[in-house]
Amino acid sequence: MKLSAGTLASIIAVWAVADAYSPTAFYTRRSTMTMKRGRGSFQKEIGGGGGMGSAPPSPAGGVASNRNWIQTKNTVKDLPAEEGKIGLIETGAFLLVDKATNPNGAVSVVKYGPQTYCFSVNCPKCKIPMTKAKTLPPNEETKNKAPRICCDFCKSTFNLKTGAPVTAQEGAGIFGNIAKAVMSAQDTTPLPVYELGEKNGKVLFSMD
Repeated sequence: MKLSAGTLASIIAVWAVADAYSPTAFYTRRSTMTMKRGRGSFQKEIGGGGGMGSAPPSPAGGVASNRNWIQTKNTVKDLPAEEGKIGLIETGAFLLVDKATNPNGAVSVVKYGPQTYCFSVNCPKCKIPMTKAKTLPPNEETKNKAPRICCDFCKSTFNLKTGAPVTAQEGAGIFGNIAKAVMSAQDTTPLPVYELGEKNGKVLFSMD
């Protein structure tokens, strides 16, 4: 039986999503699902752009008011402690919610060195969940400062701080290339990255 490229890509996507969201792909407790915007440490990232650190206090004792913050149900302790381990956190952010693929507005989070980065739950090129993505060390393309992240399925690679696409170190393989072709992905498509902050021990999220 001969399958069209579209049918084959659909089968691949269904398989990959099911595999990524299987119980073994997540932390054992819902509260351990975590995230952050590919910027760097909490804020020290929160106020500084580039990771996760504690949010700079406002005169009223809250977080900086120059961003639109959403308070999540997660605490700072829920953020991933193991380097390279991809976690998820549910933000409930309206612009991220998709009833079919992301009903709770989840985002991905990963720790690299002293920084925690937050980025899109799905690869922008093949649309497959990034739960098994691989973190890579900085290189010349990221000015030897920002780590990179590589989609496990299509091998598209991005600057984890800015989301900008960088040169992939591995080939995508036939299925990965089909998925990217069907999704009409451009080589310049960036990975959405987000900001994380903290207030009273709770993780805050911002798309600004």
